[in-house]
Amino acid sequence: DPFEGIVDIHDRIKCVGNPYERFREDPLRILRAIRFDTQLNIHIETKTYIASLDLIDLLDSISAERIQQEFLKSLDTVNFANVFMRQIRVMFKVFPEFETCYLFDQKNPYHIYDVYNHSVEAVLHVEDKDRITKIATMLHDIGKPDCCIEDENGIRHFKGHGKRSAEIADSILQRLRFDNHTRESVVELIKYHDAEFVVGKKHVRRWLNRIGEDQFRRLLDIREADVKAQNPAYIQDRIDKVQTIRLQLEEVLQEQSCFSLKDLNISGSDILSLGYASSPKIGQCLHYLLDNVIDELLSNDHESLLKSAEEFMSK
Repeated sequence: DPFEGIVDIHDRIKCVGNPYERFREDPLRILRAIRFDTQLNIHIETKTYIASLDLIDLLDSISAERIQQEFLKSLDTVNFANVFMRQIRVMFKVFPEFETCYLFDQKNPYHIYDVYNHSVEAVLHVEDKDRITKIATMLHDIGKPDCCIEDENGIRHFKGHGKRSAEIADSILQRLRFDNHTRESVVELIKYHDAEFVVGKKHVRRWLNRIGEDQFRRLLDIREADVKAQNPAYIQDRIDKVQTIRLQLEEVLQEQSCFSLKDLNISGSDILSLGYASSPKIGQCLHYLLDNVIDELLSNDHESLLKSAEEFMSK
């Protein structure tokens, strides 16, 4: 064991020989050291850490695909939030959009952290979730500094930050060459993360119709993590609301409620059989029927739907 590797495994993460030479050979080792730190929860040895920061600009020479893969390996660990807290300069190098979030005071009674550290706290609450949920939680407020308005009382508001954060996240994930499914799913979640969440099965069915079951479950996880990372004095009612909506989601799924066109007990062919010619109005009719079934204004019964379809088409 000429390089005392056994000691390093139990004690610290350290380059073999001169860390400057090792990082110049392959700058991706800077991110790999952080990943080992995250996976093993062992701190990087001081000289190695200093060298990694001194040479951090060498990451510009590494392909986006390699950086993405190293990032995802860190993301998959249960200590990923430690990267946020301990590796700020590296995070700023890979995600420069976070620089404006760091120490950005939200000046709002619902928040006790700056935007960056709020994101850290939120990630702590989703570390057992899938990659899409983690990435969306990590980036959910990254557009807040761009949307900040301070009122006459000195309280800051961030209207539209969900949309702006989604735009920035889309740009980041394209830059890092993420696959389209991951990118589109993350962007959708960030766009809706600050939407109004209303208790009621019809509202659950609306969400299921809009984004599907998997995404709605992720959205509730992100919403809960977001709330838990805010001022503890104001979170309990909102956490209770999320839990109630979770229970209603399970009930809607168990009841096999209708929340999409494929669940509707009528088809375009059924409407055509009434003697109407094929036209865009057929699709409009189906969406009209679905809206009424979701809102419980109409039962998902074939005869009832057929009667309502005829009334709609005859107008």
